Amino acid sequence: YDGYSIKSYKNDINHPHLLTSADIKCMADDGKGHLWFGTFSGLNMMDKHTGKVKQYHFDNRGGSDYINTVLCYNEVNVWVGNENGLSVYNRQTDRFHQICGRNIPNVGVKSIMKDSRGYIWVGTRENGVYKYDIRNKRWLHLPKVNKINSAQVVFEDSHHRIWIGSWGCGLCLIINPYDENGKQKIVTMNTGNSNIASNFINTIAENPNDHTLWIGTTEGLSVRSKDGIFVNYPDQQMPEEWNYMSRGINHMMTDKDG
Repeated sequence: YDGYSIKSYKNDINHPHLLTSADIKCMADDGKGHLWFGTFSGLNMMDKHTGKVKQYHFDNRGGSDYINTVLCYNEVNVWVGNENGLSVYNRQTDRFHQICGRNIPNVGVKSIMKDSRGYIWVGTRENGVYKYDIRNKRWLHLPKVNKINSAQVVFEDSHHRIWIGSWGCGLCLIINPYDENGKQKIVTMNTGNSNIASNFINTIAENPNDHTLWIGTTEGLSVRSKDGIFVNYPDQQMPEEWNYMSRGINHMMTDKDG
């Protein structure tokens, strides 16, 4: 979409293999004229000017073609999380390098986030959260964030707080996220101690105008106020015109206009 019209890119009779799959799981813009989007069957890089698409596959290199998340860290490196680990792309060589072993195991990577300090945060399916110090090239595995150590999504808000959305354990806030001396603490908000819509969270965003936290769950949208109160959509108490969401929310983002 260019502000005026929508152009679709999909596999059809004339272009049967344009994309690895029509089921797009994640997307990122690298600032160099390319869109990267992950699917259930591989990764695609599209030139926004020409529409040409280049495909990348990981299942033949010990990884997985089920792409969960993409982060364009800078103009050179692209980080990709799949169901069997983490890979980093170098534009200069046009190759991916899989990060595995002692630093981070071959586990399902669900979320990759760059924070305001330049750290890379990696959320996994059941192995918790990893933090990478780019400057010192050092990995840190954080203490367990919930009972199943699920980190479906990692998010930093405008107050530089780190939030974890889990798959089954609700929303978690990490207190002292940069401390390495045992002072970190996890505050959990779930359906048992709050009125959040669901414990299964897919995505988190922030409204830059009022700084409410928007949590996309399998049961709709939960909006958390600065006072910690959740308002859910759909909600039986809301007017009928607000109850437009009957399924889970997979992804949200904030545009440049807020």
